Amino acid sequence: MPALLLSWTCAGASFDYTLTMSLDQLKREVASLSSQEQAELISYALELRHAGDPEYRREVTDRLNDSDRSHWLPPEEFERRLDNA
Repeated sequence: MPALLLSWTCAGASFDYTLTMSLDQLKREVASLSSQEQAELISYALELRHAGDPEYRREVTDRLNDSDRSHWLPPEEFERRLDNA
């Protein structure tokens, strides 16, 4: 089960609290997020997924630094591909 550890200090004393959520609970919480918050969460999840993959990082860096406009997608094509993914 996914767990969330909350830590805080009050009047010089430290407190830790672990909140455990089932995957279904986590999914419901994510569904209640705004579109912007969901986008941030997706970005974070992808970052975690690829954090230990140097080849993926190199490929993304190369694509971001690619100045050849023939390799770029117009916004409409990007949206179309995103919708079909």
